[in-house]
Amino acid sequence: MILAGITISLVFSENGIIAKAREAAEKTNQAVINEQAQMNDVTAAMENMLNGAGGSGTTPEEPEPEEPANDGNYSETKGVNTPKLTAEMEPIKYDAENSRWVKADKTSNDWYNYSAGEWANVVIGGQFDGSGVLNESADGYSMFVWIPRYAYNITSGYHSNAAGTIDVVFLKGTSDEIGSSAEAAGKSIVSYSEASANGVSTHKFVEEKYVVHPAFVGDANLGGGYGNNSGASDNGISGIWVAKFEASPEGATTDVSNSQYNGTEKKLQVKPGVSSWRSITISNAYDVCKAYNETLNSHLMKNSEWGAVAYLSRSEYGRDDEVWINNSSSFITGSAGNSVSASSNTGTDTNYKSEQGVHASTTDNVYGIYDMSGGTWERVAAYVDNKNSSLTSYGNSLYTSTDAKTKNVYTAGNEDTRLSHYNANTSKYGDAIYETSSGTYNSSGDSNQQSWFDDYSNFPYSSGPFFSRGGYYDDGSGAGVFFFYNYNGGSDSNLSFRPVLVAL
Repeated sequence: MILAGITISLVFSENGIIAKAREAAEKTNQAVINEQAQMNDVTAAMENMLNGAGGSGTTPEEPEPEEPANDGNYSETKGVNTPKLTAEMEPIKYDAENSRWVKADKTSNDWYNYSAGEWANVVIGGQFDGSGVLNESADGYSMFVWIPRYAYNITSGYHSNAAGTIDVVFLKGTSDEIGSSAEAAGKSIVSYSEASANGVSTHKFVEEKYVVHPAFVGDANLGGGYGNNSGASDNGISGIWVAKFEASPEGATTDVSNSQYNGTEKKLQVKPGVSSWRSITISNAYDVCKAYNETLNSHLMKNSEWGAVAYLSRSEYGRDDEVWINNSSSFITGSAGNSVSASSNTGTDTNYKSEQGVHASTTDNVYGIYDMSGGTWERVAAYVDNKNSSLTSYGNSLYTSTDAKTKNVYTAGNEDTRLSHYNANTSKYGDAIYETSSGTYNSSGDSNQQSWFDDYSNFPYSSGPFFSRGGYYDDGSGAGVFFFYNYNGGSDSNLSFRPVLVAL
């Protein structure tokens, strides 16, 4: 009886053989069901992948667009072409709380904001401490500011001395496509053209029609020339790097006598608070700028590039008023008078970061470009080809250069006069010359203050075939971003210059 009880318990109890067998069978059946479900999921996932959907069988959310590295390509979130950085460049961001520049993250885009007038800044050859703070008292470094590719429309003041307005739309990469789809609504890019009535240009920018600024195009005849092919068929570049201040020679101080080098024995630098480089011929300035950094296509600033900065400054991405004058008779870079047209040394502040100092910037803040009004007259790589001996006497390197992209050449008129040369170049655009001046000359052949903001407006002619820009420290209201004048190209102690870089 005992043995029979044990046997029954082993077979029929809760943990008996029959119960265990039933449990094993149930587990086997469930495994089969699970395996089939997994196979169904795999099949569905494969079908979804083949149909372009996600593995879950549902349409996935669109991934966030990847922000381009700082390589000159267009940023959807920033609305501009990203600054094209090279190994030599360190991006910097302004620490307003401590009034200093600090090293920024090369992989991020948080160090500039063109919608807020905060243009991108970099330093070349800068020294940084352990906290990433730039040593601005060091020698030999240079600061540059990014001007992204854009198209523009002069909405008022075209070819007059009334300070007008300019609408700017940023473009994608090296294309002629307006970057922001919202901004592009109803707008189109067109070729620049001139209409004429009674022999006088009557071109007006048509509403919602924009022209690509010539500083960025591949055609040197229009004012550009840089690009991968460097020709008329090349679409050009995504932007340029412009010197933040007038150039100075390495080792320059605030002592005027130490800043005057008339040859090419010194290397340039671009920094605040020192005397600018003067007493140098335009030929030497041209050579010094080209030698600065051949890898970055460094060159003496052209009229078209000056215009690119001037127009952007006058747009919603710059400031809404006139750039204040640098009225320092010691030619200290980054200085500002105590009013927009302050006379020589009146209330001069040499601190470009101060509340007064930033008024001399193209953005009315520390992120812009300085010394474009006053300081010294600035030599630019632009001249009227009137065959005057000054072209070779003082500007031989520039004049004889076959590198068309490094200069702007203006056609000579029928007579060697300001008015004749001015009228012979009505098709030039983007250079802040014809478009932003009235061209009204008096009986002495002098147009005086006939550019926007009453800036001086005198076209090169005779023995002064070269352009100078920006005005002089004591030009008062005649100085300004839209100032242009003539000079002979000689070693003048009143003229400086600045370089431009193009990263390809």
